[in-house]
Order: sequence, then structure tokens, then C-alpha cells
Amino acid sequence: MPKAPVNVRTLARKYTEDAIEALAAIMTDEATAVASRIAAANSLLDRGWGRVPQPVSGDDNNPLRVKLTQIVRTIVDPQNQDGADVSSAP
Repeated sequence: MPKAPVNVRTLARKYTEDAIEALAAIMTDEATAVASRIAAANSLLDRGWGRVPQPVSGDDNNPLRVKLTQIVRTIVDPQNQDGADVSSAP
């Protein structure tokens, strides 16, 4: 999925507090369907604490295989304030 333009993210972030309040209202409303309350609670937890990392693995019939195609050695200059790096790779 392509990154959203910064201005769209900035605009959406203005509604963060309202969105959290809406999710909290759904989560605590006993008249709301249980599935919706659980979804709201999970959304709040994901945003507040982050999602649980998901392991990447294959199965018995199709094991996960990773093909190493390139090794790059990067040397970072601590005096360089603009964040650019100096690589040993051409």
C-alpha cells in the first residue's frame, strides 16, 4: 500500500482524540453489539500499546525459505548531521 501524502496524514491526525473517544464510547456502550465492543477495545489497545508481533514461519509441507541475494556493508559517519551514510558498496 503506498504511503499517504503527508498532508492527508496530518489532516487525519487532527481527529485522533475524537476517534479515540468514539472507540471508547462504542467499547463501553452495553447496548452495542459485543463484536463491535470487542473490535473497538482491540483498536484502542493496538493504538495504545502496539500490535503483538506475528511470527513468520512456513509449515511442514512448505517451509519458509529465504534467499540471500546481497550483503551491503554500511559505514555511518557520526559527524554527518544530515543523516546520509557513506557506504562501502559502489
